[in-house]
Amino acid sequence: GYNNIRLQRYSAAYDIFCGRRDPPLSYYTSNYSLPFGVWSGVKSGHLAEVVTTLKTYKEKNGETFYYHLAQAFILADQKNHKNAINHLEAARSNMWAKEWRYFPWYQLVEACEWLYEDTAYIGYRDLVLKFAKICQKIRYESAWSYAVEAKYTDSESDRLRALGITLY
Repeated sequence: GYNNIRLQRYSAAYDIFCGRRDPPLSYYTSNYSLPFGVWSGVKSGHLAEVVTTLKTYKEKNGETFYYHLAQAFILADQKNHKNAINHLEAARSNMWAKEWRYFPWYQLVEACEWLYEDTAYIGYRDLVLKFAKICQKIRYESAWSYAVEAKYTDSESDRLRALGITLY
């Protein structure tokens, strides 16, 4: 499913994460895959279904990191960028302590990157850079956050520094 998202085959991703289930969309209500299921649903024309599923998820699990990330995808699709950004910030604030150094940081930065590339709304790019720089402080040895900075920064000197660290 994730590979299909990366290749922008959203309908195929939706089928893997959410399709042909009884009840519909039940598979992707697990934490890690929830945002992927919502993004593929939003991008493949299943907005009503993902909104309903996200509401059910929230009733069962509360406003978790994954809920906020998924909600940001829905709001961005509705061009409600200010509230989408609020949910991305809330996602960062709702990471479990044990997640501060692992997969959710990458998932959060990547979500901001997808939203920026999809909408060209500069606020998402600003979050990409903000969150990537936080990751550099937490996991300074991980090259991906420097590569993200090199890709999205407007500063030539910052780009060269980040690219150098990435390559190192």
